Amino acid sequence: MSSSRVAIVTGGGRGIGRGISLGLAADGLQIAVVYSQHAGEAASVAQAIQAQGGQAAIYQADVAVKAQVAAMVARVLADWGRIDVLVNNAGVASKASTAELDETAWDQVIDVNLKGVFLCSQAVIPAMQRAGGGRIIHLTSIAGQTGGGIGPHYAASKAGVIGLTRFMATELGPHGITVNAISPSGVPTELLSNLGMQPNDRRPVRRVGTPEDIAAAVSYLASAAAGYVTGQVLSVNGGSYYG
Repeated sequence: MSSSRVAIVTGGGRGIGRGISLGLAADGLQIAVVYSQHAGEAASVAQAIQAQGGQAAIYQADVAVKAQVAAMVARVLADWGRIDVLVNNAGVASKASTAELDETAWDQVIDVNLKGVFLCSQAVIPAMQRAGGGRIIHLTSIAGQTGGGIGPHYAASKAGVIGLTRFMATELGPHGITVNAISPSGVPTELLSNLGMQPNDRRPVRRVGTPEDIAAAVSYLASAAAGYVTGQVLSVNGGSYYG
């Protein structure tokens, strides 16, 4: 078994996930970088961590498929012997109005953004319980709080993550497992670019967010300093509350 703490970061090879993976590695954690389709980007993150003297490996899984999630978690445990932190970062989006949204698009976003969070969390709970505790950190969105401008499926998936966070925190607290969510806004990523959206700097801090901003919040929630923090939604949005 590894003597260092081990973190799983879903969608850990790109965008915010890359920043989180690198940030937790800088904190001394060993990183399981989980990807669905972009193996090269995940490998690049693992190599960057290793180049800095850290330890990382890549694992493939579609977070919306229970069998793949179970196999991924089993591989991480076989390789590292422990799971201390789970960061549910993987997400997808498509832009549509309520009137125009088709069922396939609804299902895809809900499956990855909400069901995937549930499946990954469910899969790591036994290992965390055996170890006497752990940290589960979900990525939600300002869209889950305000509705946002992407689509009803995206807003519903991210609002669902908030509800799941609060239920899980109540249920898992007696087992030493804290469960929190981070709600970003205004981080330019490939996901937003693919939707034809770019954040602006009209928020009070007068700049857009960065993956490193989100990674810093994850590092805090994964740290010993946050041992009494659970069931919370930490907004990292530059003071923006308008979506």
